[in-house]
Amino acid sequence: MGFPLTYKTESAKGRRLTFSPALFWWGLTVVVLQIVIVSFHLYVWSLRGLISVLNTKTTHFSLIILIISTTLTEIVMFYICARKYSKFLDVSNTLERFDRSLQLAPPACCMTVTFTTILVVITATPVISHVIHVYLKLKFIKDHEMAIRRIMTLVCFAVFHCRQICVLAQFHEVTQSIAKRFRLVKARIRQELIIQSYRQSVRRRNPRCIDHRQDSTSSTKMNSYMRAYQMLLDAVDQANAFYCDLLLGSVFCKFLDVTAKLFTFYCHLAYERHVSLLIIITTLCHICYLLVVVSSSSDVTQAADETAPIICKLINQDLDAGLRKQLETFLMQLAAYNVMFSARGFFQISRRMLTTLAATVTTNLVILIQFQSQFEESD
Repeated sequence: MGFPLTYKTESAKGRRLTFSPALFWWGLTVVVLQIVIVSFHLYVWSLRGLISVLNTKTTHFSLIILIISTTLTEIVMFYICARKYSKFLDVSNTLERFDRSLQLAPPACCMTVTFTTILVVITATPVISHVIHVYLKLKFIKDHEMAIRRIMTLVCFAVFHCRQICVLAQFHEVTQSIAKRFRLVKARIRQELIIQSYRQSVRRRNPRCIDHRQDSTSSTKMNSYMRAYQMLLDAVDQANAFYCDLLLGSVFCKFLDVTAKLFTFYCHLAYERHVSLLIIITTLCHICYLLVVVSSSSDVTQAADETAPIICKLINQDLDAGLRKQLETFLMQLAAYNVMFSARGFFQISRRMLTTLAATVTTNLVILIQFQSQFEESD
């Protein structure tokens, strides 16, 4: 995927990620070849007027914009992975320090069976559909040059699609790791507050049964949990610094893909009187991709926001005055943070984004249909 990282074994530090020049040059070669193939394909299409099977100016324009945006997204994705890989290392190091501070074992992979199934479906379904579509087209094409170009386009699509899926899988793994640790801190804080409340109630009934040194131990534990929570906030900022450009490029590309595919579906339905199954499958996969991105980001936000209500619920219990003041300070700090991923600051990756995208796609689709109708009247 053009991500210039590899594992390096060191006697003192063990295995760690480091920069890989060989992988960098391999990724750069793949990106350059894709750009050359797509550019050549566009050039030949423009000369022969074969940009679309539908002879409409609006369809030509939408497909050209889609191909150009896909190529630009490819360049941005490779550049960000090659330029900002150190940000990803910062996230890994921060999560490692978090595990050491709470004496946790290295976590297992966070990819669930459900997510793995979704990933396989949205990866394989459009690729297989395109392969079948190209195969059926090639059966009726005797022009070898056209056949070679279609095959090259299929390969470029498959490589770009798999690259985006790799970004999605990596983003999901990072967000789930952070969300899991947020919930762990919340559970530890809740457990400690319940223990402290029980200790205070026992002390009131029998002051001799409780050692006062346990109060300082409880305060020390709470401080460690607060520092661990701050580490997770830093990890979110570092992950956002790395993924913001990738999220912006992916969401923008999927937005154009869905708009173009729906418009092409309308043209097929209105002029050729048939439904393209390939367009439906590809559009559903793009929508599913956006849903998984939003779900992964929202999971981190939800896990981080669960801590404050638990503290607010338990702070009024029978707690030590020093611990209560410590918790009040922590709550004030939490109120100042907005744990949420963003696409380069242009918009936040949340469920509200889906509503905005749906409205924008609908608006643009209506505009394209109106342009199409005007072109028909003028012709």
